[in-house]
Amino acid sequence: CIQDGIVALAEVEESYKQETRTRVVLIEALQSYSLHDLADTLDAENDGTDENRLLPAMNKIWPFLIACIRNGKPLTTRRCAAVISRLVQICGGDFFSRRFHTDGSHLWKLVGASPFQKKPMNFKERRVLQLPYRSGSMPSEDEPTAEISDLKVQVAVLEMIAEISGNKKSASAFESVVKKVSGIVVGIACSGVAGVRDASVNALRGLASIDPDLIWLLLADVYYSK
Repeated sequence: CIQDGIVALAEVEESYKQETRTRVVLIEALQSYSLHDLADTLDAENDGTDENRLLPAMNKIWPFLIACIRNGKPLTTRRCAAVISRLVQICGGDFFSRRFHTDGSHLWKLVGASPFQKKPMNFKERRVLQLPYRSGSMPSEDEPTAEISDLKVQVAVLEMIAEISGNKKSASAFESVVKKVSGIVVGIACSGVAGVRDASVNALRGLASIDPDLIWLLLADVYYSK
């Protein structure tokens, strides 16, 4: 399991940091007692291993997660969203800021277009997500099951947004995309779709912890434009 592997790496990295701090304290103590030979021996035993194992591993894993998201299979997408949420919280948000800026569009399009950027739907392209409140929707008789599956995907991505933005360690991951993501989530929260109401409200709470003024401005814009 990817999550278990990353958790293990995070624990190894933390153990290495503790070992390094302990080694430094011991060397200083030995030197203070003029036990320079022992201090030199302890210092020489340091193998010089780079303590940063976690982020290089995450750098290799990230493209595969995005590939799974782009694959478009609902169950895979939902699992990937949950994995991404967990990994960002483990590794910290700073590492992912540029990655969400570059690859985030593959996630955001799953939760629908922002009400402030309405675009005509191109029926020649495969629609990743059919939202009941979007204008121009023409569901056929065989689409209800697909819509339910798509709503589950939408909820999974909204939960990912809520968890990442609501965690101080990971919130910085959305630093470069907070305006775009907030606009999308506000649009969904104000859409009246019962299946995503709770998830969108939780996502708004998380995003509000990053930029509360932005959330209030977007909500006011939707309210007064009705």
